[in-house]
Amino acid sequence: MLNQNDIKQLVVSVGGVHRLSMMADITPATIYRFMSGERNPSYQSLEKLNRVVETLETQDENLINA
Repeated sequence: MLNQNDIKQLVVSVGGVHRLSMMADITPATIYRFMSGERNPSYQSLEKLNRVVETLETQDENLINA
């Protein structure tokens, strides 16, 4: 399960809140709320964020094996 710090690191990894928003189909305002701790991600949001994490891991693996 992603926590507040994990989401902050994910934002940095993808290049910003707006980019993560587009990748995960979550509004930027919602991502900012997750990062501030104002709101906890719903199950659906966690699934979307985990898909982004899996995509990044797959891309990294492909780069290493290339």
